[in-house]
Amino acid sequence: MNILLWILIAVGIIHLVRRLFAGPKTEPSTTSETSRALEILKERYARGEITAEEFQTMQSHLR
Repeated sequence: MNILLWILIAVGIIHLVRRLFAGPKTEPSTTSETSRALEILKERYARGEITAEEFQTMQSHLR
């Protein structure tokens, strides 16, 4: 029974260390996603849905 307790403690410590050093789980946006977002933004500007100021603001947020 004592050995089982030490095994559980060791597994718990290993689990905690892995979670600590694993880093973020989310992937940064890829260039293709950013390129597509810029294309949509350009289309909206061309259709007159957004102003030049809005376009520039949104474009700076995407880059």
